[in-house]
Amino acid sequence: MSKKNLNKAETKRKNKEARKKEKQKKLIIGIVAAAAAIAVLTVGIIFVKPYVQTKIDEFKQSTINPSMPPVKEAEKVEYEVVDKPVGMENSNFTYVDYKGAKMPKELADILNQAEVDNAEACKKNGI
Repeated sequence: MSKKNLNKAETKRKNKEARKKEKQKKLIIGIVAAAAAIAVLTVGIIFVKPYVQTKIDEFKQSTINPSMPPVKEAEKVEYEVVDKPVGMENSNFTYVDYKGAKMPKELADILNQAEVDNAEACKKNGI
């Protein structure tokens, strides 16, 4: 082979090695960038999110009208079976005394659940 062809072959080999090193360099930079992004995301989830959530909750509490009474913990009301009201003796419902009112047990169950759901929604929304 001539010296010119040897120089071409040597130049081609060097260029190939340089491209290979450049690809490796880009791959390492990509891996480091991905690791940094994961680290930032993890720190944000572990430390920043709870801090921001407490600030949001504090803001919600500060915007509540101070004259409003705080939401009580809703508990299901226990009720007792009572005699059927006058005129309802022939109905198929079981009547209960729910907060001083006689009503069918099914309606009392619905009202109980509505109070619990309402208290949970108020607490969730900071009311």
